[in-house]
Amino acid sequence: MAAAPMALRGSPFFSSTGGKDGNAALLSNYEVYQLLTDLKQQRREMGRSKQTAGQQNLNTIMYETLKYLSKTPCRFQDPEVVQDFLVALKSHKLTKAEKLQLLNHRPGTAVEIQLLEGQKIES
Repeated sequence: MAAAPMALRGSPFFSSTGGKDGNAALLSNYEVYQLLTDLKQQRREMGRSKQTAGQQNLNTIMYETLKYLSKTPCRFQDPEVVQDFLVALKSHKLTKAEKLQLLNHRPGTAVEIQLLEGQKIES
């Protein structure tokens, strides 16, 4: 697999899924937000130059994605929050995709985690 972008190195979710595409990975909304924010900052530091239509399309995608993600809980996450969240989920039998879904939606209670696991909740 190619080297991970700087924002994703050490990421709890960035790893090969082992499917048909060996380079495929699961990324949390936080990781995508950080990657695009870092890329946007790098582009600012490089200065403005004439852009191709493809670069303009990429800028539009980046803008729209950042606009959407900035309205989600990932905007307030950091690597420590993500790590603490994953440690808290260790005792639950969830797949990587289910953990990612929970991280992206930040459930507020243990009940929401149990519902995802399919456990019977006793009153």
